[in-house]
Amino acid sequence: MAEHRLGRLQYQAARRLHAHTTGLRRQVITVNGLRIPLLRGGEGPPLLLVHGFGDRGETWAMLSLWLRKGFELLIPDLPGFGEADPIPSARASVPAQADFLADLLDVADVGQAHVAGQSMGGAVAASFAVRHGERLRTLMLISAAGPLGLDAEFERLVLAGKNPLLTRSLADFDHLLTFSFSGRPPFPRALRRHLAAQWSARRGEHEQHFARLMDPEEGEGVAVDLGAIHVPTLIVSGRDERVVHPGNARAYLDAIPMAELVMLDGCGHCPHLEATARLARVMRSFLAQHTPHL
Repeated sequence: MAEHRLGRLQYQAARRLHAHTTGLRRQVITVNGLRIPLLRGGEGPPLLLVHGFGDRGETWAMLSLWLRKGFELLIPDLPGFGEADPIPSARASVPAQADFLADLLDVADVGQAHVAGQSMGGAVAASFAVRHGERLRTLMLISAAGPLGLDAEFERLVLAGKNPLLTRSLADFDHLLTFSFSGRPPFPRALRRHLAAQWSARRGEHEQHFARLMDPEEGEGVAVDLGAIHVPTLIVSGRDERVVHPGNARAYLDAIPMAELVMLDGCGHCPHLEATARLARVMRSFLAQHTPHL
C-alpha cells in the first residue's frame, strides 16, 4: 500500500509539472452525452493526438513538451478508456471512435486538424481520414494497428487467453512493457505500480472491447479503403515492433497515395515514450512541410 501511495504521488507530481511546463489545461467536455477528459493548449493549427488501446491521453505528455510550440494540442481520453465515461463495446469499434473524433472537434469548435494516432489510435485516425477526410490537414500513424493485425507472438498469447493488454497486477504490467518497448523503460517501481493499477482498473470493460475489435461485425473493422485518404501521411514504426504486425506500416504505405514511412532503430511499439525526441523531430519535420508557419 505504501508503494502504491508513493506511485500515486509521483504520478500526481508529474501531472502538475506537465501542466506547469506545457500550459496545457485539463478539462472535461461532454461529447454525445459522454464526459471526456481533454488536455488542451498551445497556439497554432490544431493537432489532435489519439492514444492506443487500454491507454489514456496522458500517454502523450512527454511528446507534448516538444510539440506545444506551434500547435494547439487536443489530447482526449477516448470513450471507454482512461477517465472517460464507459461505453458499450459496439461504440468502441474503430469507425465508431473515428466518428467520435469528428464530434469532439465539433464540440471543441475546431474545423480541421492535423491528426496523429498510436496503436489502436492509429487505426482510429486512419478511419477518421477515410470517413471525415474534409476535417483533416495531415495524418500521422505511429505503430498503428492495421490490416495485418497483431504481431505473431502477441497474437499467440491472445489466442491462449493470455492477452498482455489485459493486466491484473504489476507483474502483468511489466510483461506488457517488455512487449511495448525495445528496452526496459526507466519508470520507478512505485510509479509502475500506480500505472499498473490504472491500466487494470477497467479490465472487464477492456476485455469486451478487445473481443469486439478482434471479431468486428460488418463495417466495424480497420478501414480497408485507405486509397481514399488524400492528405499527406506520415507512417512511423519501430524496428523492434512486437505488438502489432510489423507489416502494417508497409501495408499503409502501399495503400495511401501520399504516404511516407520512417523506421526508428532501437524502438518498439511506443516511440512517443521510448524515442520521444526522435519522434518529435520526425513529426515536426513532416508538419513543417505542410504547415506554412513552421
